[in-house]
Amino acid sequence: MSNFEIKVCIKKHREYNRICTYKYTLMRLQMDNELKQPKKYKVIKQEIKSWILSGKLKIHEQLATEVEIAEQFYTSRQTARRALGELENEGYLYRVQGRGTFVNNWTVQPQKTTKNIALITSHLFSYIFQNIVQGAEEVLTSRNYGLFLMSTNNDFSKERECLESCLMKPLHGLIIEPALSALPNPNLSYYLSLEEKGIPYVMTNACYPQLGSTALLLDDEKGSFLAVEHLVSLGHKRIAGIFHREVLQGIGRMRGYINALRHFGVPIRNQLVGMYNFLEKSVQPAALLREMMHLPRDERPTALVTYSDQTAVSLLDTIREMGIRIPEDLAIVSFDDSAFATATEIKFTSVAHPKEQMGRMAVELLIDSIEKNIRPTGYVFEPNLVVRQSTVKTIQNE
Repeated sequence: MSNFEIKVCIKKHREYNRICTYKYTLMRLQMDNELKQPKKYKVIKQEIKSWILSGKLKIHEQLATEVEIAEQFYTSRQTARRALGELENEGYLYRVQGRGTFVNNWTVQPQKTTKNIALITSHLFSYIFQNIVQGAEEVLTSRNYGLFLMSTNNDFSKERECLESCLMKPLHGLIIEPALSALPNPNLSYYLSLEEKGIPYVMTNACYPQLGSTALLLDDEKGSFLAVEHLVSLGHKRIAGIFHREVLQGIGRMRGYINALRHFGVPIRNQLVGMYNFLEKSVQPAALLREMMHLPRDERPTALVTYSDQTAVSLLDTIREMGIRIPEDLAIVSFDDSAFATATEIKFTSVAHPKEQMGRMAVELLIDSIEKNIRPTGYVFEPNLVVRQSTVKTIQNE
């Protein structure tokens, strides 16, 4: 074989290896993508399950045929059959020979000796929730009830998953902290399914207005009124506010703040009012404060009302960076009177949240509803202002 022929063979061999490597890489990418993507039958199964639990498909209602479902989800009949088969095995569906597939009576629960209550919160490790659980557990233990804990992380899709799980568990009642309560909620049908199934529930801190549900609330508007009243009594006339816009507590606290400014004749300045959403909570409050404190001296705030103790603490790095003295340059009132309020060198004046008391009352109302078959009634807690060093007795009028 000549040198030329050898070079040609080597070139062809290299080209063959390159093509094989490319095909192998492409195959691995496709395999990795398939592993990351949920199986098609699982997607179909979850969607149909959601229709059942939300009430979109009624008990004993007939489903579309396997062929129709396959066409709807752009898949094969075999995939649709597998999804329906798993739902049948789990008790959601039943088949009638020669007629089709129907929704089973999934609301029938087996008799259990232990009674359980679920507690769904926006954050399992939030400083408020831990105290609410502590209050709830005191009552549950004394009344021989079990407790399931779940978290939505302020995500509607996770809230849906929690509600679906609750609808299938042998539960007797729920305590629920709504997710992003100031936004339109896509899961209202699941709450209606709870009522249809005869499972009572109590909401804490907020409630979805469309449902008119039983709720235990802090009077957030009055809390802000007390905060502003306190600051006005100290001589402050430029009072800023930073609030959460996606939860009803934040809306109520902002409304109370604005109404209090009007009541005491304090000018409302657009530049001194800021809002943030759930995804912005770690950065936006500090950015808002920085903008406010960069205003001319005779326009910048001398006092601030924040949505929560956590929000107030998140401002401390900016406060130190800008050399702001608390309370000499800026008096601060926060909400919740949690461990955050006294955890740093600045001890914050704070509107107290009835944490343990709310947890105890929620459980007591729920158990009364379960055992006496009565609809629980809501309650609004009166706010209380706890004064600490972040506010000052007097300030000099400029």
